[in-house]
Amino acid sequence: MKAPVARGFTLIELLVVLVIVGLMAAVMTVAVGALGKDSEVNSEIDRLADVMAVTLEQAELEGRDYGLFMDTSGYGVMVLDGLQGWQVVEDDRWLQRHAFPDGLLAELEVEARRVLLRPSPDSEQVVMPQVLVFASGDVTPYRLVLRRGATDAGRMLLGAVDGTMEVADVER
Repeated sequence: MKAPVARGFTLIELLVVLVIVGLMAAVMTVAVGALGKDSEVNSEIDRLADVMAVTLEQAELEGRDYGLFMDTSGYGVMVLDGLQGWQVVEDDRWLQRHAFPDGLLAELEVEARRVLLRPSPDSEQVVMPQVLVFASGDVTPYRLVLRRGATDAGRMLLGAVDGTMEVADVER
């Protein structure tokens, strides 16, 4: 009589299955990352919210008016000097000019009116802030949307007149 043949998997068959499962997991991780939220948009909107909070705090502490200026390539903060008018803040790492990463698009509404953002001005052009932050703690109401140019999804920063802010997802 023949001895019964052991039925089961060989070590090579098990290794092949593990490699296939590992590859599928890697593909799913990449697919979810590519189709999920854009971390660069999230970090930029969070940074902008932090800049606005620091600007509001500076305005109240110093008793001076500040403003946020924005163009198609980035944003910065300005301070109102009684003698020279609006001056770009250059000596503060939080408030100095910050460029958007490549492929990021910005849309700005101030007091429910859409603002046409222009390309970065030359050094000779006069720049004026679009969003004002007053020493009293009041802020011009604004709605700022950042989105990746290739997708419709983005993040929105809503600023109220009392200086409070809200960050939310936005779909086109």
